[in-house]
Amino acid sequence: MVKVVIQERVYIIVLNYKNLTDTIECLESLFLIDYGNAVVVVVDNDSQDGSIEGIQNWADGTCGYHMPKSSPLDELRTCFVKKPLKYTYIKEGCEPIGASLEQKLVIIAGNDNRGYAAGNNKGVRYAMARGDCKYVWLLNNDTVVDRYVLSYQVKQMQTFSMAERQIGILGHKLNYYYSPDRIQAIGGIYNRFMASAKHLGEGELDFGQYNESCQDKNIDYPIGASLFVNVEFIKDVGLLTEDYFLYYEEIDWVVRGKRRGWELGYCGAGKIYHKEGSSAGSSMNANKVGYLSDFYSVANKLIVTRNLYPHLLPFAAISFLLSIVNRLRRGHFKKAKNLIIWNRRRF
Repeated sequence: MVKVVIQERVYIIVLNYKNLTDTIECLESLFLIDYGNAVVVVVDNDSQDGSIEGIQNWADGTCGYHMPKSSPLDELRTCFVKKPLKYTYIKEGCEPIGASLEQKLVIIAGNDNRGYAAGNNKGVRYAMARGDCKYVWLLNNDTVVDRYVLSYQVKQMQTFSMAERQIGILGHKLNYYYSPDRIQAIGGIYNRFMASAKHLGEGELDFGQYNESCQDKNIDYPIGASLFVNVEFIKDVGLLTEDYFLYYEEIDWVVRGKRRGWELGYCGAGKIYHKEGSSAGSSMNANKVGYLSDFYSVANKLIVTRNLYPHLLPFAAISFLLSIVNRLRRGHFKKAKNLIIWNRRRF
């Protein structure tokens, strides 16, 4: 049990795109948390694969949910989610069905797929329109969380507030889903000259070395799989920039916030297990990275630099060219070709 000063309203935004199994496993963990004042908002990016119906069936208790073998949720759960769960269903652009302030699940069916930022922004707009939102937690659907992690994050924000630190975004330590005793990252370091990012703690055995909140002094950006955000930050800085489709959104948000006096925070207490790019196809192994993940991880070097540091575009262009050379050297000719064609059209 984690004691927080005040249970302020938190809206948890979970974005789904053709990944129903992961989303349901994530929801199973979220509806077991010990924090009572939270609403889960699932935004579907126009999957058109039965995802919406599957989430509704899960909430109704009419579909059999089979937890993957060796899931961390196996160890984390102390009970099962009681169903049926009442929920509000919203088709984008239409009136909500079953709306109630007491319902803890909202399902938003989007009309299009314009990427991570645009999808999450739909959920954030909904949360802010309710008028009772203190924090929004943007959480990847390919994560599983322990029952105390939300309470830890709220408590950490309240601690920062009492210390008169203006924290806009709170990042969190992520562990690998398939290797729960190892760290995926606690955050990252960003080199604005080369528009390159490096994760901190990646692959390390987790023995609590990053559990202290003081780690935020070493971090330039949080990992986008978990962004716990003060709603006042959003009112001041604005929503996520929708230029990127995938990757670099958190760096953009943090930099814009810092320019308006907001700080970045960190929470290492509690567990978040991440499957690392099960939707986008990202991987530490360059030979296993999917085309979508590979493309945006490189193309967005130029976009983020143009948006935040336009005077450094020549350096970013060098980094972009080196990335193409590396793909040619590895024999990834299609990936290199896609980047060259995109660059000619856009820049």
